[in-house]
Amino acid sequence: MHRIVQLTDLHLQSDPAISYKGIDADAHLQQCLNWIMNLKERPDLLLLTGDLCHQGSHSAYKRLHQMLQRTGIANIWLAGNHDDKVTMASVYGKPIDELQQQSLGNWQLLLLDSNHQPDGCGGGSLSVVHLQQLEYLLQQLKNQPTLVALHHNPVPIREHWKDTLMLANGADMVRLLQQHPQVQAVLCGHVHQVLDRVVRGRRFLSAPATSVQFANPWEEVTLQPELGPGLRLLELTSRGQLYTRIQYLPKLNKQLHAF
Repeated sequence: MHRIVQLTDLHLQSDPAISYKGIDADAHLQQCLNWIMNLKERPDLLLLTGDLCHQGSHSAYKRLHQMLQRTGIANIWLAGNHDDKVTMASVYGKPIDELQQQSLGNWQLLLLDSNHQPDGCGGGSLSVVHLQQLEYLLQQLKNQPTLVALHHNPVPIREHWKDTLMLANGADMVRLLQQHPQVQAVLCGHVHQVLDRVVRGRRFLSAPATSVQFANPWEEVTLQPELGPGLRLLELTSRGQLYTRIQYLPKLNKQLHAF
């Protein structure tokens, strides 16, 4: 059994004293990490699916790196539309705009950069090269259970302003994945809420944000202030089965200290 925790849409600010939509983004992330460290079964991997630092500042990425280092848990960073890929890569120490492949036992994780040709409003796309690489790897890994992860949602979440800012060539990605039944799920962030949909035989999952949650359906940004930070837990079995659940944490009333 391998365990992954998906953390997404952290929106750390350049100065931790600056709030994000009325909340302390650093404290929300720390609350999530404290909860993870108290799990009976520690995860093998923390998967961060984008919008890690709201303004892409070096100081915010450094704080993130330090917070994650203290957990002692392996972690993967994907970029979102609010990230600065050059600055992020300089702290992360690995390329951000390349397709990454990670093995967890007999499982394969394929990690995509969905920020090709950004529209300037928050939407993204996959490059032709990324799609070709994805197709090639899926052909090579046809007998291994696989997860695909990226920031932007490839499928709509329905009746939500965020659907105007999703993956522009999501339909191309869905058609490609339809040909590869070993793909057990596609994980994304970006939408600040829970998505669990099956489209053309593939399961698409998003996680709640560690920062703030968006309401659905609305025509503009509307928060769910009653909800605290959230995350998604995934368990991958040696037989290729996927189990997953959502965890919301209580609303914070004060600053948290690191574990």
